[in-house]
Amino acid sequence: MHPKWGGMLTALGVNVSTDGTCPGFVAVTSGDLNLGPLQNNGGPTETQALIPPSAAIDIVTDCTFINGPCT
Repeated sequence: MHPKWGGMLTALGVNVSTDGTCPGFVAVTSGDLNLGPLQNNGGPTETQALIPPSAAIDIVTDCTFINGPCT
């Protein structure tokens, strides 16, 4: 049971958490993520870009999609 919102959470990939409340997530600090400002990075919504040396860059060790492996 998640302590903040009382629901169950299932992590199906590599996820990060900055407050340690999500079991199975990689614990990082906000500084470790090194996020850029909320801005237009291409696409329909504003996002925060990962700026090197962000802990989130290359955190995924494989590249498997639901429809099969990527090439």
